[in-house]
Amino acid sequence: MKLPSALVFTVLLAVGFLHCAAEPMELSVLHSLGSSAPSLRGSIVYDPASLKRSANKYVAGSATAGSVVSAGANTDPREMYRVYVEGDGVKLTAAVPLCMLEASEYQEQITLHLDSNGVPWHLDYLVGATSCEKPAKPLGRTPKTLVFIERALAGTRPKLEQMVETTVDGKPEPEKSFIQKYWFYIVPAVLILLLQSGGEEPAKK
Repeated sequence: MKLPSALVFTVLLAVGFLHCAAEPMELSVLHSLGSSAPSLRGSIVYDPASLKRSANKYVAGSATAGSVVSAGANTDPREMYRVYVEGDGVKLTAAVPLCMLEASEYQEQITLHLDSNGVPWHLDYLVGATSCEKPAKPLGRTPKTLVFIERALAGTRPKLEQMVETTVDGKPEPEKSFIQKYWFYIVPAVLILLLQSGGEEPAKK
């Protein structure tokens, strides 16, 4: 069966629209201690148009909060440890005192807030301590960083999503193909258009 050219054009247009809407965003995550220049810590990749948790990921670099602190071993504990998220016109920052970061044994949470259009507008950086007082006996916790995306959804409460950092083998989760991601949109659209086209009566001579 030969499909009408108008039908083919409609399907291609729909596929092209979905592809454009699904373009992921990548933002750099930087950090600094005191007055030192920011250095790269990792990157956040997210899909502004997708509500799926698997569409977002945090790719950690080789530098950690601990490595920056170690490099500034003689730094005043009252200095601020800062985290930055930058890229594509976005420039956000948040900070905590170095002493609180050390008291938490590097238990961190980074939350990127998006508006209803998927545009970042605020950054939160929290640590697992509420004061600079270290416990009498260190808990010996392994440093851990959690990264979240919080979306402002119209008519509902904001949705908080923890980002996927890596797969079990320590490698970033492989990206799915366009068809794997959006087949459930494309197939119904094609079926509807085919049914509508097949139901048309041939023109009478």
